[in-house]
Amino acid sequence: MQGDIGMIDPQLLIAGLRIYLEANLLLAIGAGLLWLAARIEAWSGSRTDGHWWLRVGQLLFVLALVLPWMMALLPRAALIPPSAQIWSGGWGTARGGSAGAALVTSIPAPGADPGVAVSLSIWMLGSVCGLMLLGIVMAAARYRRAVRRLEHHLAGLPRLRDVGRVRVLASDDEPVPYSAWLRRKAFVVVPLELVMAPTDLRMALQHELQHHRQGDTRWVHVLEAVRALCFWNPAMPLWSSLLSQFQEFACDAQLVGRRRVSAQAYGRCLLKTAQSALSARGVPVGTAGMVAGAGGPILTRRIEMMIDPNRFPARRWLSRAVALGAVLLLSSSAFASRSAVLDRTLAQPEAVRYAVAVSTAALAVPMNEAVLEKLNRFAGTPKGREFIRGGLSRLPEHRMALEKTLVANKLPVELLAVPLIESGFRNMGPSSTEDSAAPGPRGAGIWMFIPQTAQKYGLSVDKVKGIDERLDVTKETEAAMRLLSDLMQEFGSLELALAGYNQGAKHVREAIASGGTRDAWQLVQAGKLNDYLPTVMAGIILIKHPDLVE
Repeated sequence: MQGDIGMIDPQLLIAGLRIYLEANLLLAIGAGLLWLAARIEAWSGSRTDGHWWLRVGQLLFVLALVLPWMMALLPRAALIPPSAQIWSGGWGTARGGSAGAALVTSIPAPGADPGVAVSLSIWMLGSVCGLMLLGIVMAAARYRRAVRRLEHHLAGLPRLRDVGRVRVLASDDEPVPYSAWLRRKAFVVVPLELVMAPTDLRMALQHELQHHRQGDTRWVHVLEAVRALCFWNPAMPLWSSLLSQFQEFACDAQLVGRRRVSAQAYGRCLLKTAQSALSARGVPVGTAGMVAGAGGPILTRRIEMMIDPNRFPARRWLSRAVALGAVLLLSSSAFASRSAVLDRTLAQPEAVRYAVAVSTAALAVPMNEAVLEKLNRFAGTPKGREFIRGGLSRLPEHRMALEKTLVANKLPVELLAVPLIESGFRNMGPSSTEDSAAPGPRGAGIWMFIPQTAQKYGLSVDKVKGIDERLDVTKETEAAMRLLSDLMQEFGSLELALAGYNQGAKHVREAIASGGTRDAWQLVQAGKLNDYLPTVMAGIILIKHPDLVE
């Protein structure tokens, strides 16, 4: 099956796609936090060294990209409970209650060829990855063309001089200065008119050289590369805007804050640059420049900070507290995003192999979307693994007696999955709160009989006298065998019998009548029956393959 997508393991594709989506989520959260932090500082009227915010912004950007990979390597424990719990839908409703909403969209019939579902699943996965890859390639190609145009343009400009390893070029058709780093070579481009104004030329050169010293011209390429990878993410333009602003603040702090240039002269040069930028088409893609932050409130703030620095008191403690909070929130979001989605998944081909391995003549376990979804909810979330591991740890205490009773009643031993799903083999009273996973508010015992069903099958339940024979495992097991046998006799199908065990025979009869079929899986697909049947099927697989929840 894997050959359908170029011999690439679908499991690896799913894992990679998850990390990719988590990184995009964290990029959006990080951009929002950085924007909020910058607004808080501006609102507080404080002034912090521009380099501080630039480094904080770059740290948040790197963390957003790296944390998903780090989370994938950490132990599987979750920081917070998953937002999508296993026990959703109809599981846990009192028997005889209404069906939960069906969680499936397409379920092949039990006798259908599983290869059809497998191929469809792989095709959909491959299509999603293919579309993503196509968008990335197109975005990267556009950026590559822009860089080549810039290279060709720079090659045709006259050289003014070299400042260290930086080549200074003059342009007669570009009104604003900018800097670029291409093919391990550093460039600064200045308008030709600046050559006739030595003071402004010196200011512009020092500003653009500072961009090179800060590594801004390299960060431009990093940002553009990530923008290509995340071409659909609306947070990327915000990242570019924020980091460009911080780069300008950092340059201002270096040049004016350390008294390398006159604040008034630098401010006038900045105003001229901003005015020239109004007639410019913008700096070329892949460059950094003085014009990046020369607009609107940012320009006003930059000039005010240069001319009247006392207007903005230095409250570094507030800036550092806000920045630290942003970093911690982003890290917490990484943990939360890892817990809110499946952290392990079985691909359809692998899951089919497990289903085939556990199927018997008495009970065939299909691997359709509903069963796969439940299997991955158990094996793929920390809460699910915890529940199943707890149940399997208690199974040996009851296994021999339960299997003996099932065989004696001519029922498949695979029905051990019923008490696993119902109670995790924990013999609980109706008011027990020991296990938050306990389904059913009124059930008791390992088979979770409600009082009416228990009394119908000969179990005494008397709250006044303190009698509850549901807690007698042997008696309740015998009653469960009689209930399942009666349901089998009525419906002639183990699948319908399991549905009746959870929702009641009356509900199953109504589902058959309204659905016009006795096929349990079709009734699940139509929403006539809840998701209890696929949940039990997933439990059968996990009993025989406990390694899936390790």
